[in-house]
Amino acid sequence: NPDVIRFGFRRLQSLAGHPGWLAEYLGMLAPAGLAMGLAAPRLWQRRIGWAMAAGLIPVQVLTESRGGWVALAAGYAAVLAGWSWARGLGGAGAGGMVAAGAG
Repeated sequence: NPDVIRFGFRRLQSLAGHPGWLAEYLGMLAPAGLAMGLAAPRLWQRRIGWAMAAGLIPVQVLTESRGGWVALAAGYAAVLAGWSWARGLGGAGAGGMVAAGAG
């Protein structure tokens, strides 16, 4: 598959066979980890969430899928916006700016 090799390097791909599919999956999974890291009731659950949210960023970068990077950033922004709104921050911070721009 010539799309898998760019600039002489192989792009990280999943068992499905294409880096874009892995990037799509990570774009949905990583924000769930961030949400877990922010809102889980127990410390060990928050640690797992933060580890998942942080650990999947380099994996997403290695897919070299620009759409995946945008999806990951948008997912993180949406989670942060919802979290700041739910905590009563009413739009404070970067997450609130995203929520204000979207609303």
